[in-house]
Amino acid sequence: LGTEPYLVKIGNHVVINYGVHLHTHDGGTWIFRREYPGLRVFGPIIIEDNCFIGQRAQILPNVTIGKNSIVAAGSVVITDVPPNSIVMGIPARVFGSVDKYKEKCIKIWNDQKPPNLHPDANMESYHISPHRAYICKQLKEHLSEYYKDKLKG
Repeated sequence: LGTEPYLVKIGNHVVINYGVHLHTHDGGTWIFRREYPGLRVFGPIIIEDNCFIGQRAQILPNVTIGKNSIVAAGSVVITDVPPNSIVMGIPARVFGSVDKYKEKCIKIWNDQKPPNLHPDANMESYHISPHRAYICKQLKEHLSEYYKDKLKG
């Protein structure tokens, strides 16, 4: 949560992946400290409800991640992220809408979904299901076959 966790507000249903850094202060002010010895700049980070922050993303001070948004892995977020958007890059820029991404994901899943997938696989947290090993085996077998031409090599 950074060095000032009291400046971070995280909404409900938020995923923050491995290696994400939330910077609530601007370390670059260090170069002005000879002239201004006590100079420090701080700012809050607000992550609203239903957001996904990808692995190793960096979020700088005074940034709000809007509701229902996705920050792609490795992105550096220096300005507010509008609600319902996907941002990526360095610096992060709006790449698309969550609605278009949802349509794309549903189409791909409908095309590649195993025909007799275990019912627990539909649970939001199937990875903690007691049937996890069976579900993973089923997915591995199906996806290996589904993508066999692309995986030849």
